Amino acid sequence: MRIILKLAAILTLLSSVEADVAMPTPPKPPDLPTVDGMSSLKQATEPGQLAVAIARLDSIRAAKSDLNRRLKELKADEETTLKELPPASRRKQIYGQGEVDQKATAIRRTLPPMKDRGSIEVSFVVTPDGTTSDIRLVSTPISDTDQITEAVSSWLFIPAIKSDRRVPVRVTTSLRLSDK
Repeated sequence: MRIILKLAAILTLLSSVEADVAMPTPPKPPDLPTVDGMSSLKQATEPGQLAVAIARLDSIRAAKSDLNRRLKELKADEETTLKELPPASRRKQIYGQGEVDQKATAIRRTLPPMKDRGSIEVSFVVTPDGTTSDIRLVSTPISDTDQITEAVSSWLFIPAIKSDRRVPVRVTTSLRLSDK
């Protein structure tokens, strides 16, 4: 009888332990990927929606391929045209402002308001089309030079002229920064 009572007590204890141990709920499976405005591929069960999305993707890929082909054609055309130019026109020489017949003149030149004040020196090339390139900050007391570089890259100039043709010219200028 004692053995039966002990076994009954052990079984009761085991059943209470099993009741306390619960299995965690499994995680929710991830949503299916989206396609062309559909919230999930489950919606693609409507007739033709998946086919429309696939056709659109194919047309985007075809357009990209056409653009790459056209870009190669344009580069080849540029190389051919450069070879036809006289040697003096092909030269990549960058002149100084004192070496040209007509200096580059600023049309649009703005700077953003800066929290730092002071004077900086900037050097850049005015290209034959009047834009700026090869921007270098020669001296600057400020740490945030990205704003200055971005501002100078948006400047626009009347290009420099030498022997009746537009030429690239290096310009070095001093700028005064203010917080206004």
